[in-house]
Amino acid sequence: MKTNALKTLLTSCAVLTLLMTMPVQAQESVVTIKRDAKGGHNVELAEHEMGIEIKNKDKGDGLIVTELKEPISSGVVTFKLSYQSTMTQPKGYRNGMILMGSKRGAGNLVAVGTLIGGRAHVINVRDKKLLKNVKAEMKNDTKFDAVITVDIDAKTIKLDVNGTTVENQLPSKFLPIKFVGYSVANTSTAFSPITISK
Repeated sequence: MKTNALKTLLTSCAVLTLLMTMPVQAQESVVTIKRDAKGGHNVELAEHEMGIEIKNKDKGDGLIVTELKEPISSGVVTFKLSYQSTMTQPKGYRNGMILMGSKRGAGNLVAVGTLIGGRAHVINVRDKKLLKNVKAEMKNDTKFDAVITVDIDAKTIKLDVNGTTVENQLPSKFLPIKFVGYSVANTSTAFSPITISK
């Protein structure tokens, strides 16, 4: 009887050890904003081979966000997407931002992306003292492949885009992350869906 109990215990320990050494699979979801999406401000949406094209209706900032199925309130999460200017005129503003935050409205959303005309990648946490940008080489028609890594617990955010990295603090007012979307200012930009991994 002792032998059977010992075998059972050893088998249980072996299974537990195996489970503890197995890699944890990341949970992945894709956020797609469609042409008929509601909740935009000062934007026109059109289908695009990349996913969606966003144009300003009038001068100023335009944005479209959607609410996540579940808020992101802890751990490390990554957001992956691509974007590219669709402006055809040689002159004019060119930019593209991903938005994320706890509430709707530009002031409640972190803007992470690229000021193409300014030749800089930025993380804008809506505080001039904390604005971070890094200059980079790019052309008006460059396609940008971005990975944004947010450590909710450490309250940090990092943008890796086309070989350039920008890092910043992430103020508590933007947490938990309940909304994600896109922003443009006086321009038109195509965006891919956003792949979220946690």
